[in-house]
Amino acid sequence: MVGKLQRRTLETRRRILEAASRMIALNGFDDTSVDAIAAAAGVAKATVFAHFADKTSLLIAVRLAHLDALLE
Repeated sequence: MVGKLQRRTLETRRRILEAASRMIALNGFDDTSVDAIAAAAGVAKATVFAHFADKTSLLIAVRLAHLDALLE
């Protein structure tokens, strides 16, 4: 059973990944800032870095999420 805190954490991570995916697709990796991703996800920049070590790690997570979706 997933606790309330864990559900919120997973939801926040999902919102960050979705925002990053959209913004990178529209603007490219180099032209997408972590600030813009955080704003689009409705979280603080520090929250993005609490979930992902850096922007490259976030890109890797986005790509892995796309691969997981393809495998389903």
